[in-house]
Formats: sequence, C-alpha cells, structure tokens
Amino acid sequence: MAIRACDRHRAVAVTLLVAAALAGAVLPTPSVTVQLWALVVGVAVGLPHGALDQPAARAVLQGRFGQWWPAPFIGFYLGLAALVLLVWSVVPVIALALFLSLSVAHFGLGDAEPDGALRPMAAFAHGGAVVIAPATFYQKEVASIFEVLASGGGELAAFLAGPIAVMWIGSIAALLMARRTPDWASSIELLTVVAVFAALPPLMAFALYFGVLHAPRATLAETASAGEATCATLGRLLRTAAPASLAAAAAGGVAFMLLRDGMSTSVAVTSIIFIGLAALTVPHIALGVALRWTESRRSSHYRSLLTGAAAARR
Repeated sequence: MAIRACDRHRAVAVTLLVAAALAGAVLPTPSVTVQLWALVVGVAVGLPHGALDQPAARAVLQGRFGQWWPAPFIGFYLGLAALVLLVWSVVPVIALALFLSLSVAHFGLGDAEPDGALRPMAAFAHGGAVVIAPATFYQKEVASIFEVLASGGGELAAFLAGPIAVMWIGSIAALLMARRTPDWASSIELLTVVAVFAALPPLMAFALYFGVLHAPRATLAETASAGEATCATLGRLLRTAAPASLAAAAAGGVAFMLLRDGMSTSVAVTSIIFIGLAALTVPHIALGVALRWTESRRSSHYRSLLTGAAAARR
C-alpha cells in the first residue's frame, strides 16, 4: 500500500509540475510579489516533513533517556541550527556554497531511485535539477538571490552555470544510457523537474518542487515507516509535527518583523526562508544519519547475539 501511495503521489505531482511548466512557458513572468507568496506557501506546506524528525527521534531516544528524551533532541536540533547561523554570519559565501552542496545531496538522495552503483550519479542528476538547473537557465536571477543570501555569493551562480552544469548535464545523459532497463517513471520525473526550473522563475519553481514533490514524498515515506500508509497514520504524524511546524513558522514571522525595517520585503523574505531552511536542513540531515547509524549498530549487535547463541548451541 505504501508503494501504491508513493506511485500515486508521483503521478499527481508530475502532472501538476508539467502543467506548471507549460503555463510558465506561455504566460507572462509572475510579479515578484506573486513569486514570494508562492515561495512562502510552498515552504509552509513542506515544513511538516522536517518536523517529522520528532517521532523518529523519539523511537530511538526514549529507550535511553525515558521521558526526558525531548531534551537531547531539542538541544541537538537547536545547537546545530545555531551553529549554521553563526557560520553563515562569519563566512556567508562558504556557508552558502556548503548549503548548495548539501541541498544537491539531500534532494538528490530523496528523489533518486535505489539504482545500486548508479545511485550517486542519479542523486547528482536529480539534486542538480533543483540547484544547478535554475542557475543554468536563470543565472542573473539566481546570482541576485545568492547576493541577498551572502555578499559576494553571486559568483557561485556563474560557477554552477559553467563547469558544474556541464557535469550535471553529462550525469543525466550517462544515467539515462547506463540503466539496463529504462526507469520511465524516474526519468520522466527528472526531466519534468528540469522543465519546471527552465520555464519558471527560480523562486516559484522551487516553491512548486518543494511543496508538491519533495515534502509530500518525504512525508509519505515517513508514514510508511511508521506503519501502514493510511490516512489515519498520515493524520497522526501531521498532528505530531504541528507544534514544531508552527514554532518554525512563528520564528520566521518574528525574524521578518525584526528585519523588515532595515531591508525590502523581498530581501527579508528570501533571506529568512533560505537561511532558515539551511539552519533546519543541517540538523534534519544530521539527525537522519545519526538515527540510521544507531539502528545499524542495534542490528549488528542483534545479529552478533544470534550468531553467538547459535555457536553456543553447537
């Protein structure tokens, strides 16, 4: 059932993205205000998928810390988020470059099918569609966004649109040719995402990708891992994620109130959303790695116990 739910979501998401790409190709470019509203809505829709780290962490930490498990979880999350903001304030261009690299890996691994030896190439192809494609098709606009996020960061757009774009396009071609059996669903999805970032301005394209494809897919995957992928399970997880999602949204609102007097609305919104995403993405990814490592150690320990018990019986 989980697989069917993910397949249905992919079909619906790709259909919506194709429609958006076609609309972007024939309609006038949306105003900056419309693009900013789309960005805010897309990120707001996607916030709960990151907040689902809470039940995943509880499953691992509660056994060790009991009822006090939220303390290490919140400390870990807020500590890493604060570290990201500190690094961004000291070396913003380096922080932006690291965030872009991390985004390629995060989005790519989330979208790429488990192709075995081809997975790294698939991850780069899919992740590059979100980060490298907009810099390739809208270099001037992306350079302006990067300058907002980090003074001097605009030069990264030219780097992405140059040698990195050549590598990315090569990875797509190599991936499509290297698969022994064509994966039409994954290939169509990849090309659709590229089309969206080619047809729509970067902010709107990212909003659609994040809110329509990436976040719902991650939420469905978490629903499947929590049990049967049903509406009841999904609803329970979303209710669990609601407090953290609202807290993140409230923090963004407070930041906007503090920043709006010293800069334009577009600069304030863009800075808050993308630097805020960076501050949340790093602990989100780090927690996932830590939880997988913990589960791997538990599995290895369990297997060693079984092996020892079997040897003792012999």
